[in-house]
Amino acid sequence: LYLGDCRDILPTLERVDAVVTDPPYGVDFSYESYCDKPEDHQAFVDQFLPLILDATSGPVCIFPGIRGLWFYPKPHWVLSWRKTFSVSRSPFGSNNWEPVLVYNKGKKGERASDSFEATFMYDPIASGHPCPKPVKAKEEVLLLASLPGETILDPFMGSGTTGVACIKLGRKFIGIEIEPKYFDIACRRIEEAWKQPRLFDEPRATPVQEALDLEPQPQPKGRGR
Repeated sequence: LYLGDCRDILPTLERVDAVVTDPPYGVDFSYESYCDKPEDHQAFVDQFLPLILDATSGPVCIFPGIRGLWFYPKPHWVLSWRKTFSVSRSPFGSNNWEPVLVYNKGKKGERASDSFEATFMYDPIASGHPCPKPVKAKEEVLLLASLPGETILDPFMGSGTTGVACIKLGRKFIGIEIEPKYFDIACRRIEEAWKQPRLFDEPRATPVQEALDLEPQPQPKGRGR
């Protein structure tokens, strides 16, 4: 986990297998370190997006928000996630879905659908962040964009939701967050997730330091193939 500006840190990292991230939306929301003004957001996207695309040859999955769609170039595909039991206002009355932009390669993992549901679940640690995503939403995208054991990057880590989902699904995780307050929340959430037992996961092996035995070993007797 890195505390800092992803525009400075991304060029120093090795390439990853996939990117799953939720950048600021450009809707005039004030964070501690900057105000996400719409008039400045296009230049911001133009700065970080090439760095993200260069970080992997695998899928790049971005939660842009509906209004944020217009700041991004044409993607390879668009996923849809429905916010179960969560409705917000729209110019046409109400809204309960959001897009996920996919760049580079398309389907890679286990999912067979480009649409999914995710319910917001209260997390007392994540409640310190103004806009946490459901862990389920990140899990669904990870199941589409990656395989177990692969390394996932989130350059806008926020409250650490992508990292929590990676731990639950057996992925490695690299996260970057510029806000110290949210970075601390992410560290706590990911640490708590690491402590939790995971269903259908192999037990973690205890690290053991062993010496290499150079003595020749007797070969078992038996029939060959």
